Amino acid sequence: MLVTKSKDDTEKPDKWRVQKRWNNSHREARRAHDKVRKAIQAGTLKRGKCEVCGSLRVEAHHDDYTEPLVVRWLCRADHLAFHRSQRAKK
Repeated sequence: MLVTKSKDDTEKPDKWRVQKRWNNSHREARRAHDKVRKAIQAGTLKRGKCEVCGSLRVEAHHDDYTEPLVVRWLCRADHLAFHRSQRAKK
């Protein structure tokens, strides 16, 4: 993890550098996320309810980044649980 020093000389992670590195190494995912954000802002894509619990506070999950507007709506907790279960299968 990259670290920078603040004015009081304490070290803290440089979150923007870390984010930039992720964006550069996951370009297809970044493009898909941007398209979803723009479609929501334009009103061409509407947020749904969480597929698992029905919550209205949802995130878009892509099963395939080559189809950026085909998403599953999951709340944060269910989205994290889904990814944990996928990692456990591997």
